[in-house]
Amino acid sequence: MSSSTRLNNLIFSLAANAARFGFQWKVGNGRRIRFWEDHWFGTSSLAIQFWHLYAIVNEKGATISQVWDGVNLKLTFRRSVSQNLMLQWEDLCSIASSINLSDEIDNIIWMYDSRGIFSVHTLYSVLSFRGMVPVYFPAMWKLSVPPRIHIFLWLLGNNKLLTRDNLSKRKDLSDKTCLFCTDPESIHHLFFDCCVATFVSGIISNLCGKQVGADFESVARWWISDKRNLILNYTCAAVLWTIWNLRNAMCFQGQKWRSVEGVLSRCAKTMRRWRPLIKPDRMTELECIIAALEKRGAEPARIAWSSSTSSSLGASRSPRHRSSFRDAQGGESQEAEHVSVRNATDLVLSCVCGCSVFESITSPRLECEEPLD
Repeated sequence: MSSSTRLNNLIFSLAANAARFGFQWKVGNGRRIRFWEDHWFGTSSLAIQFWHLYAIVNEKGATISQVWDGVNLKLTFRRSVSQNLMLQWEDLCSIASSINLSDEIDNIIWMYDSRGIFSVHTLYSVLSFRGMVPVYFPAMWKLSVPPRIHIFLWLLGNNKLLTRDNLSKRKDLSDKTCLFCTDPESIHHLFFDCCVATFVSGIISNLCGKQVGADFESVARWWISDKRNLILNYTCAAVLWTIWNLRNAMCFQGQKWRSVEGVLSRCAKTMRRWRPLIKPDRMTELECIIAALEKRGAEPARIAWSSSTSSSLGASRSPRHRSSFRDAQGGESQEAEHVSVRNATDLVLSCVCGCSVFESITSPRLECEEPLD
């Protein structure tokens, strides 16, 4: 096969892929689009993205207008669902809440044109210049992470994750504080402003050599050049997912806070599970990041003293109390403003008497809202 023939085949393949992923349903009145089977959200149908729910749902083949009335998602299942499927159900409800039904009929549109009309010019732009599309979310769907994480990142970026501030819009909550600290819980706080998120993002910034974790944009802006920043994007997605999973485990399953090193260990385990998604030529770089996180996660509990208080617990303490998280490079510590231990004497006596000082400290409050029915 000549080089010109191979080039023509490559161009045809790229054009076919761009055309296949460029078409999507635009929701109007929702009477023509099948809720589960048609492609109207993300990079594939909801039946693929939420396969475990689709396998037990009764309303297969139903249109959007039949299952969504603008307020409630009217779906039933053949059996009760597990806690994991309940979390997926909440994500599905958040996606459905983005639907705005109108009197217009449903149409198939070309996503790479503002008018939704296909043209050879826009297809050429997609092939040559990555297209004229919004910046972050189209790039997000192409990240080398599991499809479940694509949906999670979309919900996070659109402020649709059911943190306590969003959940309070649906029902009354007596406690709206973060599970990790005493500040009000919101998406920005949980993932970017909380003491736990700040500490972990500082470590990731040092390991990857790029500043991330200040806000959503500080993470999403690297998605555009995913080929160059593949491991960074992979790591950031794993960190965000780990924080969310740990928060839900503490909220719904009563899991107790262990340590910030435990967060790093969980993140490393998550990254190891996702390794098949990474190409072999980038595996060495990935292994270095995972090994560094595992090393930090395996460090023993420490007590770090600060000048602002007579005593404070180290990283093994719950971040709901004043604690000093010392940086891996042996330098500066980051203060989390919470309640301090009564005094250093209590701490020393606890260690001398053989009892665990950490057990004597009030653990994070575990009372929380129940999952939605």
